[in-house]
Amino acid sequence: MAALRLERGDAPGAASELQALVDWSPRDSQMRLRLVDALLATGAVKQARAVLAETLRLFPGNGAVRQAARIAGLSLPLDEFRLDGGR
Repeated sequence: MAALRLERGDAPGAASELQALVDWSPRDSQMRLRLVDALLATGAVKQARAVLAETLRLFPGNGAVRQAARIAGLSLPLDEFRLDGGR
């Protein structure tokens, strides 16, 4: 349902539905990434980054989560140990 809401332009409804699903199943990384997308669609950038940062904390080895975090400009868990100083 959330995907349909988002497709039809009801980003706030999709975000609300996805938040409820994440609350019900907090260990679902894909649901969390969908919530980030819906929050971004509503313009809630700060909240989306917070959800993404928490998702990265919970799933540091998940490739999709790491990619989303990198795109969002978040530091990855081992970035401080890079020899080139990059992120």
